[in-house]
Amino acid sequence: MANKTSIMLVKKIKLILICLMLSFVAPAQNEDSLMLKFNELNNKLYSRPVNYIKGNQLLYEYKDYFVHTSLESFFHQASATFYAASGNQFKAKKHYWLSKGKKMDSLKVVFGSLENYRNIFRYTENKKVVMINENHAFPEHRVFTTSLLDSLFKQGFRYLALEDLLSAKIINQRSTPYLSDGLYINEVMYSEMVRKALDIGFTMVAYDNNDAWDIRERDSLATQELKKVFEKDLNAKMIIHCGFGHIDESKKVLASFIKSKLGIDPLTISQTSLQPVIVEKFIEEPKLILGTLNPKLFETKSDFQVIHPNYDYAIRPEYLFVNERQKVQLELNFDVSEELILEVYQNKQSDGAVPYDRIIIEPKTKSIDISAPRGLLKILFKNQNDEIVKRMKISN
Repeated sequence: MANKTSIMLVKKIKLILICLMLSFVAPAQNEDSLMLKFNELNNKLYSRPVNYIKGNQLLYEYKDYFVHTSLESFFHQASATFYAASGNQFKAKKHYWLSKGKKMDSLKVVFGSLENYRNIFRYTENKKVVMINENHAFPEHRVFTTSLLDSLFKQGFRYLALEDLLSAKIINQRSTPYLSDGLYINEVMYSEMVRKALDIGFTMVAYDNNDAWDIRERDSLATQELKKVFEKDLNAKMIIHCGFGHIDESKKVLASFIKSKLGIDPLTISQTSLQPVIVEKFIEEPKLILGTLNPKLFETKSDFQVIHPNYDYAIRPEYLFVNERQKVQLELNFDVSEELILEVYQNKQSDGAVPYDRIIIEPKTKSIDISAPRGLLKILFKNQNDEIVKRMKISN
């Protein structure tokens, strides 16, 4: 099973890379050699076990191969996803906006009225499918979906379909996310979304494990996988959490296929058109915008758009400490002489489970805020060789 999972994960990584490539047209010059070098980088980044200190070093070492080439945007997007999983949200956002040719502070969007995001439940109650997209480098998008789960469950939604899952059967039996369950699930807010859904009573659905590179074929096959759920459970109501343009109702992708092939009109919520933003007034939580308010403004056609707060990514962003997660100031009772990966687990979590928090700490760090559930916690500190150099136990 482990070997099969590794093969599926390699397929998933390659699929993600191809999809990123489709976002630009690369000139022929040196394209083959660049792609070989890029595949070499990604094979090193995601070799098991993934080591985020070595990964950060690899990204720095390989940067010069791609800057000012046809794969520069590609490199920055892949870097952003990796940095997000490592806990470095500042670098994740920096590299994502570099991939778009923009600085983090260069966007300004002004709106007169922004709705409370909880108003979305007025529209979801009579829907069979709710689709929410994400930017894979923005963990707050996963936090947003997590915040909707309780209320949507009360409205009868029982299935959570995830683009990232390799096997729904395994995770539904185990009832806790493991590092081997996918790629994005290695990021702690993605795993928290899954963990919360399983705790509430949702059934996970995996639908995106096919070999199709073309997005139309890929999403057409994915629709057939989702169809099996609705055929088996005639009363099924499903949340689909996916990436970027799969919810675009104006294109031949998943959202439009669900409508044309399954006869279900999904409610679509986009989080990817307006992130990060500086709004005319400070907002403390996500806000809702009707998608038809100014459709020319939005890259993705959807029923609703979500604006997120402009978090301070230079520190640990506040979205880490919501949805029943506590901010705990951890005092380090030892001298930190090198970069270390700090990971937070519940005391009885099994080996291979995704931690509740992960961050790289710098030498001489004396204390740090961690995001954790209540209860007895074990804190592991790993070096660049993935060796545990320190263990701590605390009660939160």
